[in-house]
Amino acid sequence: MSMRRSRARRPRAAPEAGYARAVAENVGYAVTDEDVERARRRLAQQPPITDEQHDRNMEWLRQFGGDRAAGA
Repeated sequence: MSMRRSRARRPRAAPEAGYARAVAENVGYAVTDEDVERARRRLAQQPPITDEQHDRNMEWLRQFGGDRAAGA
């Protein structure tokens, strides 16, 4: 049996982290990696939403032109 070493890649920053930083820059706040990780931990503790709730959320966002902030 041959054992190969896996080539684990370094995790890349999630796109939402960059988006959060961009939004914060627009309002003059600095978002640190620690801030992003704290938000991820907090959100991970939330119960998952249903598909129906997700659809309602997306419909609500559409009234503002999508899920991105204006000017982003």
